[in-house]
Amino acid sequence: MTAYAYERRGRIGARVFIATAVLAAASFAVVNRDANANRAERISGVVFPQLAERASETARLRITSSEQQLTIERDGETWTVAERGGYPADAASVVALMEGLVNLEFVERKTAEPGRHHRLGLDDPSADGDGVRIEAFAENGAGLAALIVGNARRTGGQYVRYPDEAQTFVAVGELPELDSVDDVIDLELFSVPRDAVAEIIVTPEEGPAYRIVRDQGPSGRYELAEPSQGWELLNQSSGSTMAGALSRLRFNDVRASSELDGAPVGSHVSVSADGFVVTLNIFAEGEERWAVIETNARAPVEPPADAAPDGEEAVSSAIPEERSPDQAVVERAAAIAAVSEGWAYLLPEFAAERILRPLDEVAQPEGEEPVGVELPPIDE
Repeated sequence: MTAYAYERRGRIGARVFIATAVLAAASFAVVNRDANANRAERISGVVFPQLAERASETARLRITSSEQQLTIERDGETWTVAERGGYPADAASVVALMEGLVNLEFVERKTAEPGRHHRLGLDDPSADGDGVRIEAFAENGAGLAALIVGNARRTGGQYVRYPDEAQTFVAVGELPELDSVDDVIDLELFSVPRDAVAEIIVTPEEGPAYRIVRDQGPSGRYELAEPSQGWELLNQSSGSTMAGALSRLRFNDVRASSELDGAPVGSHVSVSADGFVVTLNIFAEGEERWAVIETNARAPVEPPADAAPDGEEAVSSAIPEERSPDQAVVERAAAIAAVSEGWAYLLPEFAAERILRPLDEVAQPEGEEPVGVELPPIDE
């Protein structure tokens, strides 16, 4: 079972850069020569008449824009992204792309003037144009399809052209969005809902480490457990914000963790009440912050059995030693680890700041006036 199945197919993946214009030009002629036989002879019907019969032969897909190039290769029953060292591609996205190419149909002929291609979003991306070039190849390198996709037409359809022809067309079909790398790589490996979190342990880049726990009783209040003396939370919002730091977290990029040159600068540990534990070990690469992920399971957090003195619910994060982790949590942690082990993930700047927020931004010295301005909530 994959992490995708446990985490809403959460999206995995990464930003890659376009190959040089020289290499792109070299492949240009080969692809289009091989793909010519698969073109529609007339401007009607499907764009690639023979592709439906040969779709199963597809061994490689290449998607090129002015900002990135993605080469998606078949590896047995899976698909991987070559530019990211063989990181898994989202199989559903690959299927959607192939189905889109197979079912794409011409409906109208448009301009054949190259000088007007930019108006339709059909300039060649290998020359820094704003079109997106899609190519499909067989195992032997033969081209099965090649197309430049441009803007969507307001009245329906999409502008397209064959890469080596100036003639443009409107085609209809359901090609998936190809504007960013997470269209083909899932970069949301997990999500830890704020209300599920029982404990957070943060080692920020600056200042002391701290631990926040949430009462598992009716109050659900957050307390600063460590440092245990001299500090208190600014307010409940500060605890809630830190608890939601890993909710709907989506990374920006992925690379092999062995390629990291930066030093570790901090960590963030989130413990859910069901015993799911995720640790982000953060590394600095210049201004970027990369996370190496660890997931494991421990026994669930027990709610307090008795009320504390004065009728207040006790804050509890104690783990009963005699209890074992729930099997479902063990499997969930193992599934995520199977995907993330050996990889590092680029954090969005705002997420890195939130995950490693220093103690003096979530707490204050005891005895000071309560802070009235609350931290912004985490959208869930």
